[in-house]
Amino acid sequence: MWRRGHPILPPYPARFGHETAGRLVSPEIRRFVDEDVEGGGLLTTTLLEYVDADLNATVAAERLYVHVNTVRYRLKKIAERTGCDLRRLSEVLDLLIAVHIARNAARAPHHRA
Repeated sequence: MWRRGHPILPPYPARFGHETAGRLVSPEIRRFVDEDVEGGGLLTTTLLEYVDADLNATVAAERLYVHVNTVRYRLKKIAERTGCDLRRLSEVLDLLIAVHIARNAARAPHHRA
């Protein structure tokens, strides 16, 4: 899915623009990602490492230099806040799309009309 610094997930949703792509993501997931990115992105970073580790919490923990229980705790928090089952690929993909949209929106210059 997500390979260290090189997303395999294509930027397809983002090609339609932030607003259109954002409609593909549930409000709960969008709110979680926006809040996490604004707060420094600890949970979304953990999610990306978890996906990059092929959903292996132990490998993700090693890459993040934290204990595996810390990764499991963070994944539990993500599941609680989003309602997503991180063992289901479709739900993980929804989260990845939301993270991609939020991070691109954070980097994009904001235009005022």
